Amino acid sequence: QIEQKIDHACARADEIRLLFGPFAVTLADGSLLTQTIHRIKFFLDPDDLSITPQMIIYRQWVADLLALFHLLCTPETVLVDVGANIGYFTVLGANLIGNRSTGQICSFEPNPKVAALARRNLEINWSMAPITFHEAAVGIFSGEVALHIPPGRGANASLSAPVEFKCEERCVPAVRLVDILPSDLVIDLLKIDVEGHEAGVLRGAREVNARSPNLRLIMEWSQRQMKQ
Repeated sequence: QIEQKIDHACARADEIRLLFGPFAVTLADGSLLTQTIHRIKFFLDPDDLSITPQMIIYRQWVADLLALFHLLCTPETVLVDVGANIGYFTVLGANLIGNRSTGQICSFEPNPKVAALARRNLEINWSMAPITFHEAAVGIFSGEVALHIPPGRGANASLSAPVEFKCEERCVPAVRLVDILPSDLVIDLLKIDVEGHEAGVLRGAREVNARSPNLRLIMEWSQRQMKQ
């Protein structure tokens, strides 16, 4: 009987999922506007081939990670989002943390095109935790670096040139977390998605991590990208 009830619930869930999408409207500047299943609004890049199709059809991005954020974000959470892209997890975290306590967010995105979308997404959502947004790459040193941006895949922009794509190259600022974050800030949640350069982010944040004893780390792990 339990198995039958589970099967029935799964079938109903699949039926409901069909109602989620596709959903997006085109604005005068060519950008797309959608609303997730959690009622958070996002501007999207119509030329993007990774995040945009998923957001239009399923109205969410990386469902497992989304569920984890719901578990980890409390009104007191201090979140650092390195590799924010269009600000999906920055806005989601800020929405879950809210503005009624001490929680806050510091977010980083070096790709100028998607960083512009992220700023717009921060503007159109409200009642969120305070957000500090930096248009910069994060790594082991401060200065300038070359960012390689594959066509149609802004989410895969990297400090290393992907061998499978012919990329646009942009010079962007680079920072270390230890230099940017307040010296007394204790982090609760650190999310890193930087296309293989995660180790550099961590090396530039040793002092920050050392003073954050309850730090929870969410990090992309791709040996292929790390080797590149």
